[in-house]
Amino acid sequence: MRLLSARLGNNAAAEDVYQELFIRLRQTQLPDDVTNVRGFLFRTAYNLANEHARTNRRRGTRDANWVEATTHTVGPERVFDQPGADEALAAKQQVRSVMAALEELSPKCREVFTQCRVNGLSHREVSEQLGIRRKPWKST
Repeated sequence: MRLLSARLGNNAAAEDVYQELFIRLRQTQLPDDVTNVRGFLFRTAYNLANEHARTNRRRGTRDANWVEATTHTVGPERVFDQPGADEALAAKQQVRSVMAALEELSPKCREVFTQCRVNGLSHREVSEQLGIRRKPWKST
């Protein structure tokens, strides 16, 4: 444990690696050519500690890259690109309101609205697609 604690600089991580060492030892057969069992244990513990440290460095780099990719800095603070919980809830409520309003429209009116506003078709394209006549626009 002292070797692992000194190598990793963290007692909790050392305990994890120590348990991993004994799990691996139980799962495998000790090679027949091992003459110094204590040295073998120390070398295995050292290798596991190095593996653990490498994994943590990779994880830290990956997490830092993720934070960098999903945020931007405004002054000294990081701002996430995702909306907050209150904004997400408000957006869901707004979508429900729009859906309820669409349900009140007649089926043909709802189809025209959906084609224009959701699918981005022009009034001319919608009238041709649905076979309806466009009313000419009158100025007053």
